[in-house]
Amino acid sequence: MKKSKIMLTSLALAMMAISAPAFAEPHEGGEGGPHHGKGGHYFEKADTDGDGKISKAEHMAKAEARFTKMDADADGFVTKEEVEAKMKKWHEKKKEGPKPPPHEENSVE
Repeated sequence: MKKSKIMLTSLALAMMAISAPAFAEPHEGGEGGPHHGKGGHYFEKADTDGDGKISKAEHMAKAEARFTKMDADADGFVTKEEVEAKMKKWHEKKKEGPKPPPHEENSVE
């Protein structure tokens, strides 16, 4: 029982760490677009029925999706190693910066 509480607490902290950028204020230069700051991006994605509110079910669906992404071996548990791997991947992606829009073949220049 105690081990389960420790695992759940660790998982909750890891999930908060991963989702924290969604609530971050935008940096100088407007990185991330108009919905980057103040949780706008998270809110838009989580409010799946578009009613302007996030229900507990909508929030839990997002949490379930994050858990599934972190559970690399799909065994129903997230290990410290899986969290560390996900964090490393997230930091590497962040360092790459935003991706440019796809090139259109018929664009007029």
